[in-house]
Amino acid sequence: MPVRQRAPISKSRSHTKDLTKTEWKPFFNNTPGTAIFWLIDQVGDGEQLFVPDVDYTRCRLLAGALATMKYWSVESFRWVPVNVDDVATLINAQCGGPCTDDSDCINNSCVCKEGTCRRK
Repeated sequence: MPVRQRAPISKSRSHTKDLTKTEWKPFFNNTPGTAIFWLIDQVGDGEQLFVPDVDYTRCRLLAGALATMKYWSVESFRWVPVNVDDVATLINAQCGGPCTDDSDCINNSCVCKEGTCRRK
């Protein structure tokens, strides 16, 4: 089987979309939560990364740090306050259903991809 050649992702083309809900703004300062990152490699394969017990500011700093990875790009991220969903609920959640936008997905672990709410 041939090995896929890995080339560095062009960071100039990448952008990171913050999917954190605006109604959670009162919780941004000093409230713990879970950061969820949707990562894409240079061949288009996706992964989802959960980081528990961080506040919103730390989540944004982590998004910036993750964006510097050589072979991965941070497509989007969301911070979810612990009083909305805990990390276990987020990790075990199921996705599905039609969508036209990320806000259409009921579950906070899901994003809208090709008209369907998905994990990655």
